[in-house]
Amino acid sequence: VAANIWGKGKTVTQMMTIIYGIAILAVGEIISLPLGFSIAFDALLWLSALFTVVSGAIYLKDGFKYIDPSK
Repeated sequence: VAANIWGKGKTVTQMMTIIYGIAILAVGEIISLPLGFSIAFDALLWLSALFTVVSGAIYLKDGFKYIDPSK
């Protein structure tokens, strides 16, 4: 099944979430960060989860045509 825009969006949001999470952990060790950084991280996590579910559903839907039920 070929990659689609949802799969690419999932990859981008997951990478952004990981990079942002590591960055706020590193900076948080040095200075105290305001609550907004945590809220932004939570939003990125939920956005990443949304893209993951949608792209997974699309890949499943598109992949069913390749399954041969006679085997």
